[in-house]
Amino acid sequence: MRAHLAPETADDRIEWVIEQARALNVPFLWNIGPSMRPNNLGDYLVRHGFTDVGGEVAMGMPLADLPASLALPAGGAIERVRDHAALETWVATMCAGFGAPPEAVEPQLTAIARDTFDDNAAAHYYVASLDGEPVAVAAMTLVGGIAGVFCVATIESARRRGIGAAVTLAPLLDARAAGYQIGVLQASEMGCPVYQRIGFTEQFRYHDYLWSPA
Repeated sequence: MRAHLAPETADDRIEWVIEQARALNVPFLWNIGPSMRPNNLGDYLVRHGFTDVGGEVAMGMPLADLPASLALPAGGAIERVRDHAALETWVATMCAGFGAPPEAVEPQLTAIARDTFDDNAAAHYYVASLDGEPVAVAAMTLVGGIAGVFCVATIESARRRGIGAAVTLAPLLDARAAGYQIGVLQASEMGCPVYQRIGFTEQFRYHDYLWSPA
């Protein structure tokens, strides 16, 4: 992210980044927004073996404009994750919502389980449930005066019932109560109407390029 590369050295810098990933034997995404340089950085990445996996919308809003609440279906509730057991539920629900295979749960949990659950944690996690069953999740980071919402996912059977919007709103209301003024997120085409309902508007679009080990 935030690459500012000189055209005459861009190829060498890209190869350097690839070597770091190759040494770890991991895939990675290179994110390109309108401030990245050079302007045709995507062309460079494709030449180095990256795949253009498409773009998403960057959205933002002043938190003062948030609705006070959004209705949940009968039996619905939203809670913040406060312990490891709840975090396991969050990860499993997130993977199910994104259509990831069951074997993806453990690596995801390992990646985030070292964090704490207090207000100083790197991320705050939220789970929405219906009749006691987890159906949707969201996460939030508070950095540089900005509240960023990520990993909003709803399992297929619970979609189009307002749950995704409600679980997105919950962390943002907490951020506003803590004094934050700006909210940001990234949205798929399917997610845009959900976030627009809350008050988010498009700021720009960006592309992701994927590199994977051979």
